[in-house]
Amino acid sequence: MNRHFKDAWYYLKRAGQEGRLGVTETVSPLEKDLRTRLRMRSVETESERTRGERLKAEFETYRGRAKRMYHRAQARM
Repeated sequence: MNRHFKDAWYYLKRAGQEGRLGVTETVSPLEKDLRTRLRMRSVETESERTRGERLKAEFETYRGRAKRMYHRAQARM
């Protein structure tokens, strides 16, 4: 019975990996288009930064853009 659980665990991990690759492959053209429209830099490798650091940096970038947009709109009114 233990062998069956090991086999199930193996196939579950494989399904997760294959699903992730499939989603990445499907979404990558959309990601590239969105990044060009938002004038974002290309994705840095994970070895350069951790995922959390990258997300914090992107959040701060967009927070700054939002503040500038808000102040411009407020000045127009």
